[in-house]
Amino acid sequence: MYASRTLTAVAAVAVIAGAAGPACASVADTTTVFEFEGQCGDCTGTGIGYLTVQDYTLGTAFKKSEFVSFVYTSNLFPNGFDVTKADVKRFGGSIGPGLPDPYTVSFNDSSDLFESSSFGSWCLGTSLACTSDEGPTHEWSLYTPVSVPEPGSAALLAAGLAGLFAFCRRPGRREPAAG
Repeated sequence: MYASRTLTAVAAVAVIAGAAGPACASVADTTTVFEFEGQCGDCTGTGIGYLTVQDYTLGTAFKKSEFVSFVYTSNLFPNGFDVTKADVKRFGGSIGPGLPDPYTVSFNDSSDLFESSSFGSWCLGTSLACTSDEGPTHEWSLYTPVSVPEPGSAALLAAGLAGLFAFCRRPGRREPAAG
C-alpha cells in the first residue's frame, strides 16, 4: 500500500514538473543586446544605451542587416532617443570579443548620429556633427537581463505540490477482511 502511494506521488511530481517545464524553457534566440555606458562631458553623469543586433558574431564588422535598434538616455534625453531598423541609414564598427571595453560603433538615421571610438570618446548629435551628448570615456558590455519565471508556472507548481501533499496525507482505505 505504501509503495503504491509513493509510486503515485512520484508520478504526480513528474506530471507537475512536465507541465511547468515548457513555460520556463528558453527559446533559442539569435538576438544580442549590448549595453553602452559613457561618461558624459556635457551631460550630467552617464549616458546609457542599448544596442540590439541580430545574427552578429563578436569581433566581426557590423552589417546594416544586423541592426535591430538602439535606445539611449541621459539627463539631456530623459525621454530617450531611439533608432529602429527601419530608420538606420548606416551602421559600422564592431564589438568584442573582449568585453567590457570601448569599441568603435557608428550609425545614423536621417537626422541623428551616434559614434563611439575604440580610443574611448563618444558622441551623439545631428548627422553632420556631435552636438547633443559627448564624453571622454565609454564601454560596451553584453547585456543579460535577469530571467524571471512566468507567474503561471509558479502557481501551477504550488497547486500541484498542494495536491500532492493532500493526496499523501489522506487516510488509507482499508481493504475488506477476507472471509
